[in-house]
Amino acid sequence: MELYQQFLLTEDILKNIINDAKQNIQATFKEITAALGGIETHVDDDVLSEDIEKQYVLHN
Repeated sequence: MELYQQFLLTEDILKNIINDAKQNIQATFKEITAALGGIETHVDDDVLSEDIEKQYVLHN
């Protein structure tokens, strides 16, 4: 039983780490967006929209 409880605790810790990383990535995309002059991006279902790529192609 103790091993199972340790597993659950480890699982919770890993989920928290992953969620923190996702939030950091989303914040970074927002900062990049602001730096690029307000290009809109959307993070839906963990997939970044193609807005940045389209803007990059338009400017290069």
